Amino acid sequence: MIVIPVRHFGNSVRRNKIRRQLKEIWRLNQDRILPGLDCAFIVYSDSDLSYGEKEEILINLLNKSGSLKG
Repeated sequence: MIVIPVRHFGNSVRRNKIRRQLKEIWRLNQDRILPGLDCAFIVYSDSDLSYGEKEEILINLLNKSGSLKG
């Protein structure tokens, strides 16, 4: 999994924080995601979403793409 926040997302601290958070969401939900899947996420929005909202959005995107088990 690759997370790419665009440069105008914020300073390097904000870009690294969103990268770490999305990778942690991916890691915690690894058992629900189909094996052998490679994904790249480009983060554009600079809105202040909670961790739970970010997790919900990521899971929803994976579900829409058919990348979740079951």
